[in-house]
Amino acid sequence: MTNLITLDLNPVQITWILIISILAILLIVFLIIFFTRKNKGKHEVVEEPKKALTISDDDFFKYLGGKENIINYKLVGSRLTLELKDYSLVDKESLKKENFDGIIEMKNKLILVKEDLSEELKALDNLKL
Repeated sequence: MTNLITLDLNPVQITWILIISILAILLIVFLIIFFTRKNKGKHEVVEEPKKALTISDDDFFKYLGGKENIINYKLVGSRLTLELKDYSLVDKESLKKENFDGIIEMKNKLILVKEDLSEELKALDNLKL
């Protein structure tokens, strides 16, 4: 019976076995890389549609404590920064229910965040401070 470690192979046979083994390993690595990259971009990403603001102009001012409660405002892109006279008049719970992406309360200002807010919020266009 032949010992498995010493197969009595000549150097040419050993060389061919090594070459075929290395090529097989390279082929397997190439196929793994090829198929993982091929399917990488095919996963479908489903985004939830952005909810528009459902708030009326009158309700918006009511939630902020009335038009007379607004000292100053700044509307930049998706952020509405408000400076108010009395922050205790703000109905934060009602604002949170109105599909704002974020409501940030600071000591001296209130920031409402909503994507495309400048297009959706027309009530501030007519506000004279």
